[in-house]
Amino acid sequence: RTTTWNCFNPINVQSRYMTSDCKSWHTCHNSGEFPMEPSSVDALEAVESLDWFGIREYYSESLCLLSYQLSGTLDESCSCYSPHRRTYIPHTHNIPSVDVRRLSLRVQRKIDHITRVDRELYQNAKDILEQRIFQLEKETSTKVLCVKKDEKDK
Repeated sequence: RTTTWNCFNPINVQSRYMTSDCKSWHTCHNSGEFPMEPSSVDALEAVESLDWFGIREYYSESLCLLSYQLSGTLDESCSCYSPHRRTYIPHTHNIPSVDVRRLSLRVQRKIDHITRVDRELYQNAKDILEQRIFQLEKETSTKVLCVKKDEKDK
């Protein structure tokens, strides 16, 4: 059964956008027209076909990659060893942070259920971006990815 939310529809929203040909945000956000659990293979193929994409945890590194792709040169601030290293401070739009671990297991399972394809897509996209950054590092002989974000969180 498809639920229309009459607003933002959280069910696998990234994967739905990557696999549909929506003509407007409203169509993708609030439609039973597109599957709520799209093909993870199709979503991943769509991400792989992008010349560039960014990921929040790698915001600065993503911008360095974009700049390099556009100009063919790497800004000094992209180096891990630069005193002018770019840092990213997330904009929260005054929305309070939620520690998912504080939610009940029942709610966590529900979130996991409606984001199953998105979670798989996100992990694969993160891996692809890391590989593209590693390639950038190889081409420029510059360390750009200072700490893998998974390691930083530990």
